[in-house]
Amino acid sequence: MVDAPLYGRQAPSSPVINAFVSADRYSLHAELRLPHEHAVLIVESGMGALTLNGRKYPVSSGRCYYALPNMPFSIEPYFNEFSAILVRFDRLMPLERSAEGIRYARENGGFADWGELASPMPERMLQLARDMADLGHSHDLLGVARRERCFHEWMYELTAANTYSSDIESDNGEVINRVMKYIDLHYHENLKRSALAGMAGFSPEYFSSLFKQISGRSLTDYITMLRIRHIKERLLFAGARLSDVAKEVGYKDEYYVSRRFKQEVGISPTQYVLADKRIVSLNPHLTMHMLALGIVPAATSAYPWGFGEYDSLLRGAGCECRDWTTDFTTDELAVLRPDLLIGIDNLDHERLHACRLLAPTLVLPWYIGDWRGHFHILSQVCRRSVEETEWLSQFDKKVDCVRLAMSESGMASLTATIVNIRDTTSYVYLNRGMGSQVVYKELKFNPPPDVRTAIGDRASAAIELSDILPRFEADLMIVVTASSPLAAARTQDMLASEPWVKYRKQGGLVRHADMSRWHGYDPLSIQWQLLDVQQWLDRPE
Repeated sequence: MVDAPLYGRQAPSSPVINAFVSADRYSLHAELRLPHEHAVLIVESGMGALTLNGRKYPVSSGRCYYALPNMPFSIEPYFNEFSAILVRFDRLMPLERSAEGIRYARENGGFADWGELASPMPERMLQLARDMADLGHSHDLLGVARRERCFHEWMYELTAANTYSSDIESDNGEVINRVMKYIDLHYHENLKRSALAGMAGFSPEYFSSLFKQISGRSLTDYITMLRIRHIKERLLFAGARLSDVAKEVGYKDEYYVSRRFKQEVGISPTQYVLADKRIVSLNPHLTMHMLALGIVPAATSAYPWGFGEYDSLLRGAGCECRDWTTDFTTDELAVLRPDLLIGIDNLDHERLHACRLLAPTLVLPWYIGDWRGHFHILSQVCRRSVEETEWLSQFDKKVDCVRLAMSESGMASLTATIVNIRDTTSYVYLNRGMGSQVVYKELKFNPPPDVRTAIGDRASAAIELSDILPRFEADLMIVVTASSPLAAARTQDMLASEPWVKYRKQGGLVRHADMSRWHGYDPLSIQWQLLDVQQWLDRPE
């Protein structure tokens, strides 16, 4: 049984118990106020702002936020692409034991300060939250036991990471790093040097000296750097007003913020928003998006096979290309001095944190939106909406022309299967990449039922070459082969096998595509793929 809420009645002899209530996914806008339960929100994907008890926080993948009971909070995603898991739980204090059971009281006091939490091992914390959400409504004994194990592991890790104590024996570097992590979460508050020094267990003077020695900045400069970073991201990604953002980071005077921003950045906030940015792309798909918008990045991660006909454009503009199997180190990114970093949500959280210290970092939620959604986000951030509209208009006209040609040739009613052959693996594709967007979404070919069954909501399914026919047989078999001798030999052997010879004799159509053109999930790659299909129609084999 549970009594009415009690405040501050925790005692060493009666420890507070955390009891799981639910774990649910949220997307897009949400406004919540939980009258009794505590809640921790952990972000799966996307970017945005969380307003918690009147205070606004920037949100991105892996970050955690804690709301006490009856504390209002709302989610405002940037670009309407967002996913988070809300874990609700009670904190219960044993009041009385009897033969009938134990009587509890709800405890409104938190296991940590409300607001943003330090999140240890964000990937692990996110996976535990996903497991809780997947098991949230399980009623069998094993499922409930697994959910409880995940919940208590999760709570232990969060509690340990958000317990700040000067009694812990650590060297000076570890102590200052703990304080820096605290500042990272609380920079919008009125932080006092004396309080931070007390947290570290040092005198204020020694703390200031040690902080600058380890962080490379004075305490004031470090807090200012975090606040300016927040202002940049909110201005770029949310189109927020400077007066609102100033309050979010702890400044009361908008004009002081404008002067301080110009002092730190070199230009005014308005000029900063409108100015062309020195962009570093951490994903080659996004580089192709930018090229379609008429933007050449200062540096980019690159496909092993390059960017095709755009290689010369990138080289001529001085873009530094780095094979995505090696990528740029944090020190190398710092040397590039980017104004904006862009990537997708496969960045690990340490890497993302390091990037955000260098420059505003746009993280596109890869699996929430489609390529048009990604294109729109980048056009908004880069102020290229006119170029986006013009490019899509021309592309849609080309799609209409190809669909008309398909209708006239009788191909519009055909089924199609996309087979991708690499050196040692092979796949069938249905979603996101390898031409699936053009074949199934734009041109409306239908996949065989077994393709849908095998892949479902995923992008692809691994398959043995010997199993492709007859299981995934379609009127049109599109064979996308990697640009390597081994992949080419595997493709040749497959096509010479009895099932494929028989398929062609019976009128089956086989068309070949180059993986360097069909791998990408971006405007320019999709335009290449559309052009290839058009050429198949113009020059049937």
